[in-house]
Amino acid sequence: MKKYGTFILSLIIITLYSCNNSTTSTGTGKENKAEAAIEQPNDTAFFANDTILLDSYVPDSPKLTANVALKNIVLNNNAATEKAIAEISYILTGEESKSITEAGNRYIAKLKTDYMELRPEYINIRESNDMPHWLNQEFMVSSECSNGYKGFVNYTINFFEYTGGAHPNSYCTTLTFDPNDGHEVTIGEIMKPGYEEPLIELITQSIISFLNVEDVAELDEVIFDHKELYISKNVVMGKDNLTFIYNKYDIAPYAVGEIIAEIPYEKLQDILKQEYR
Repeated sequence: MKKYGTFILSLIIITLYSCNNSTTSTGTGKENKAEAAIEQPNDTAFFANDTILLDSYVPDSPKLTANVALKNIVLNNNAATEKAIAEISYILTGEESKSITEAGNRYIAKLKTDYMELRPEYINIRESNDMPHWLNQEFMVSSECSNGYKGFVNYTINFFEYTGGAHPNSYCTTLTFDPNDGHEVTIGEIMKPGYEEPLIELITQSIISFLNVEDVAELDEVIFDHKELYISKNVVMGKDNLTFIYNKYDIAPYAVGEIIAEIPYEKLQDILKQEYR
């Protein structure tokens, strides 16, 4: 009987120990996403400031200038980091790379290859006194990397391009990564089914405030020109807010500029999945 009592006591101790050391469960079969990611180093992994001449034998040759500065990203393990870098590289170059440095070099090489395709046209008109202004081009790329909501890591790539049109263009692409496996986290992943309509309403109210217009009617008529608002895929999952970014031309004319809708998480509680509240 004494041995039996000792056995029961041992089982109780083991059970309590196991409960205290198990992964927190949300009741959904998923691990708690609050696991902290490695603090991002905020260092520049790649920098280049290049000038590419269309004709190196001509002093006043048309040229392309490229300034590229890309931040590093470090996730919780090598496999996750490599997966994230491959996605970042694909945005920049259309192909995967194993490092930010490799991605930056490939981006510069692609710019040069594309630019030199203009050389035959330049040769045909170089004696002209009316040199097309679009032969001079400029590209600037920078990036930002930061820790965000529930341990996620945000990576934003900012582009500036002038290729001879009526005006330059600037835009950004955002990516949010799970620090444990490196997959790209989407809005649909953290929201409950049916989130779209209430989220668009929150985005609309935020844009009304951002653009300082009176109401939805003015927003629709003056800014959107009756275009239908949608949920931007460019979203930064910050520690305190979801920030939706609409590039120029996405939902409004160029002159309106970039549009930002910032929504605190406390306003999203009804549409966030339980494990992301």
